[in-house]
Amino acid sequence: DGKGEDRPSEGSFKIESSYLNRVEVRKEILFIDQAALVKRRDSKGKFSDDAIQIKYTLREYTKRVDFPSKESLRVKKVGFFEVAPTFQLGSGRSNIKVMKFDISKPVTYHISSNIPKEFVGAVRLGILYWNKAFGKEVLKVETLPAGVTVHDPGYNIVQWVDYDSAGFAYADMQADPFTGEIMQSHVYMTSVFAVGGLKRAKDLLIKLATTSNVSDESKKKSFSLKGFRKEQKCNHHARTSNFSSLVETMLKQDLSEDAILRFAQDYVISVVAHEVGHTLGLRHNFAGNTYSNLGSKKFDELMEDYMKTGKMDEKFYVSSSVMDYMVTADEVLQGASIRMGHPAFAYDKAAIDWGYTDKKVT
Repeated sequence: DGKGEDRPSEGSFKIESSYLNRVEVRKEILFIDQAALVKRRDSKGKFSDDAIQIKYTLREYTKRVDFPSKESLRVKKVGFFEVAPTFQLGSGRSNIKVMKFDISKPVTYHISSNIPKEFVGAVRLGILYWNKAFGKEVLKVETLPAGVTVHDPGYNIVQWVDYDSAGFAYADMQADPFTGEIMQSHVYMTSVFAVGGLKRAKDLLIKLATTSNVSDESKKKSFSLKGFRKEQKCNHHARTSNFSSLVETMLKQDLSEDAILRFAQDYVISVVAHEVGHTLGLRHNFAGNTYSNLGSKKFDELMEDYMKTGKMDEKFYVSSSVMDYMVTADEVLQGASIRMGHPAFAYDKAAIDWGYTDKKVT
């Protein structure tokens, strides 16, 4: 997903050299960590050597008969990611399961230790927002143990990536192909959505307002095993629509360092909540903003008040869901709502009720 609905392209690469970092047996899992140097050709025909890391997680498959699978509504009313369809013998009827966690036990997200200290709280709030949608504590947050990195088996990871020019964040997960149970998930949160000090904040805001949404990095070919198709769940870009005027207003107001930092923190809260929502199984909801009860005049008043006080009135909302794609100002106000402990947004609550409970959702 992402602007233009681009999908990652696939191709072959010449491996110059390769070696195994680790081969371990972890409980019932065979884990292989491979490093390789590949020769890559860009769109202009120029070759470069790239170092890549490939991780394999292999286990004997046993179907869980006690997992409460949910049959897909096929994106009618509510949208969840799905596993490939299976077909019943005799009738030929297709059966499509949605992706979801087993919430009979806590679902723990581990956050990487390199998150700047001023954004650790924002990342935690973005993850834990979903407990409001569940109506109970389902998600927990812990720091990723030393020596464990993304795609190591057994961890749901939110990885902070120091990459100011990335322009995007993204998420992915792996699910049981027959039941839809999510086994593992990862969120890559790039630093473009966050800033530290006042000068760096202003510099980055100006940069966001004047550069393209889509980084060339996001267009590179991806790696996958032959015969297996890679599906990208989300490629959440830093939105520049209507952003230039917002940046100009912020800089003219001579806002304090705390005010600009709070702006960045609320942005991070919203984006993390969006990406974690994907790893819980939820697709995008591009109609959520039609639920907004804010006209343009009221929005301007609300944003001006937010800039001065950091508060967001609980009576107002810019969308029914964090799974929407919105302009930056909207996402910041959503983050402020989450920070202030407002209830889960209407669609998010309904989607979780439908996917994870037996409640009827109309």
